[in-house]
Order: sequence, then C-alpha cells, then structure tokens
Amino acid sequence: MIIGVLAIQKGYAKHIKMLSRQGFFCIKIKHRGDLANVQGLVIPHGNLSTLLYRLHALGFADEIARRAKHKKHPLVLFGLGSGAAVLAKKLITASEYKSLGIVDMVVTEGLSARLKPIQKDVHIDGIMAPMLVTLWPSLAITSAGKHVETIALYQQKEIVGVRSDTVFATLFDPVDAFNLHVLFGMTVAMKTDLADYL
Repeated sequence: MIIGVLAIQKGYAKHIKMLSRQGFFCIKIKHRGDLANVQGLVIPHGNLSTLLYRLHALGFADEIARRAKHKKHPLVLFGLGSGAAVLAKKLITASEYKSLGIVDMVVTEGLSARLKPIQKDVHIDGIMAPMLVTLWPSLAITSAGKHVETIALYQQKEIVGVRSDTVFATLFDPVDAFNLHVLFGMTVAMKTDLADYL
C-alpha cells in the first residue's frame, strides 16, 4: 500500500512526515503518471487558484476524478484547505477552472468570516481528544449531501470537516497531532485490503 502526497505546491512535506512517522509508505506526486502507484492521495492546502490551474494543466484533475470513482479500486482522498475545496461537487470561486466534482458538497470562497489562519481546538468524530488545528481563511462548506458525514464543526455551527466512504475533506490542517492522518491511512489500508478480496 502506497500513499501519495500531491507536491505541486508548497506544504506537502509535513504530510509525508506525519504519515511516515506512523509507518505508512509515502511518495511525492509531481506528475500524473505517479498516481498509478498509489492507493491513497493527500491534497495539501495552497493557493486555490494556483491549485486548480495546476490540477487541470498538468492532467491531474480528470485522472484523480476517474480513480476516485472507480468501483473496485477507488483512490482514497484526503483534501485539506484548498485541497478539500477542489474536491467539491460545486465550488463557488473566481477561478475559471472547475472543481473535481468528487464530494457532494458546496464550497464557497470568500464567504467565511475568517480573514486569516487561526489555531483552535476542534473536536473530530472518530478521534477522542480535541485536536489543535490551523483553520484556513476564506473557505466555507455551505452545504453537504445526505451521504456526506460532517466530522468537524467550528464554534458548533460552521462545517469545517466532512467525510464520505473514501474521502476526507477538511478546511484545516492539524498542527502537531497525527490522529487524522492515521485515520486516513487506516481507511486506505482497509479499502486496499477489501478490494483484494472482491
């Protein structure tokens, strides 16, 4: 089992470090062809417009969407910040490039009252203790479909984390804790093992 971390902007190294420390084998993903070797993919936070442009220009967008929707061997995804926004079924943004349409949620850029990154303790379903995270500004999950589970709320009302069967999407990055990365890694392992028996 191999987990890839998209490395087309800065910010990918810490995710490789977090996953590697927990025993998961990780590689940097810089080219579309690299996706063929992985069963899970982390899409780190970065500039949203740049991320959308590079996903499309480098051929990642269609391939990630195709792999994520594969019935027997789906690519398990973990998007953080703008990396979560690009996975949305609908993304309201000034960019001319469309989101990947993988997760049944609506993400709006510029709607959140957070104007700069802030660090807060957030409770995440499936993890016992609250986790210190960096909440990224400007992005808001304004709605989520009935098959998408809310896993984290900010101030008990704002959705900042969701998951579906094979996708984690959060508007934050963990500061030090690796619990969410472990949960993601375990999901990749479970889906990989299950696919081998189907």
